[in-house]
Amino acid sequence: MCIRDRNNIKYLALGSRNTKSILAYYVSEKHIVDTCSSKMEEELTSLTAEHGIMKPSDTIIGNANSFIDSRGYLFFAITDRKYEERHCRTLLNSLRTEFYEKYPLAESGEVKFVDSSFVSDLALKMNDPSKFDKVAEANKKIGAIKEKIQTELKEVVLNQQQMNELDNKANELNVNAKGFEKTSKEFERMMYWRNCKLCLIIALIVIAILAYILVPIIIDQVRKSENSNQNQNTNTNRTVTQFLSLIHI
Repeated sequence: MCIRDRNNIKYLALGSRNTKSILAYYVSEKHIVDTCSSKMEEELTSLTAEHGIMKPSDTIIGNANSFIDSRGYLFFAITDRKYEERHCRTLLNSLRTEFYEKYPLAESGEVKFVDSSFVSDLALKMNDPSKFDKVAEANKKIGAIKEKIQTELKEVVLNQQQMNELDNKANELNVNAKGFEKTSKEFERMMYWRNCKLCLIIALIVIAILAYILVPIIIDQVRKSENSNQNQNTNTNRTVTQFLSLIHI
């Protein structure tokens, strides 16, 4: 008996309908032993099975298939639901062939002991249908190619999405650059007029200061000039008067 974590072949066994016993079996998962064995025992005691006709049925574990040969030996398998029926038929026929090759006395009498190792080896060998079925092998290759193409298509779509995102970001940067350029020009114009206003204010302040300093000085000079002219006129009048007085004399 061999136990594996996961397998397309869940359970493979052979038993004797005459003794109602399981002679050898393989199971992929330990916790399903009891369920599979119960199903096997039902087939051993079933009265509806016909010699040489494969009997399919369904279980909670997977698909069950079995057939009884003319000597009363039952060959039974529970497989994954993706494991095709024709592969299961090949599996059970291979189990029957190897059983009679290893135990030739079974053709003429009842076998009391069967080593389960050859059942396990057969289950492991036929777990992958592509290893013994050309159609399954071709389907497996096609599936691999299809998966590769799908992966490449996903990468192409992903790259296209990334390119679109880059284009969108480039457009956003372009729009932002134009907006920044416009804002810069507006700011530059605003600063120019602000500087003009500042220069005008400074000029007015300088003019006001000069006026504050120079106007009193100019006024004072004008007043002094007027006083000087008045003095000169007074002296002139006095001189003329004196001159006229002398003439009268």
